[in-house]
Amino acid sequence: MSDFFRALDQSLQIPGAIGAALADYEQGICLGTAGTHDGFDLVDAVSGKATALRAEIEAEAESTFDLDGGLQDILLTLGEEYHLLSPFRETQLFLYLRLDRGTSDLDTARLTVAHLTAPQVPFVGFGSSYDSETVH
Repeated sequence: MSDFFRALDQSLQIPGAIGAALADYEQGICLGTAGTHDGFDLVDAVSGKATALRAEIEAEAESTFDLDGGLQDILLTLGEEYHLLSPFRETQLFLYLRLDRGTSDLDTARLTVAHLTAPQVPFVGFGSSYDSETVH
């Protein structure tokens, strides 16, 4: 489980990241949050986002189309923010990342989150080394 929380912490290294949550999309519960909340309640937001993600995963499973690689993420574009929902492969957990539209690079964020949520792919932060022995 510590790898999931490590990914939660590392997601805040993404330029433009405001806050993040680790959640279970089957249960609709938040397992942890990180970053600035600035009046936005990530814990409350997780429930609705989990429902949307679960519905998309179920629709994909019922689809007759061959969706190469499966669902990578769902992007919600809001006034001044992006909200990125990305399931961890082979689990029912997902990473919910809030990004500032003015300071984030959406391509970089999506690529980084894809690496963070892929099974057993180590992530080295932006310009810094990551010590796998250090648990935040």
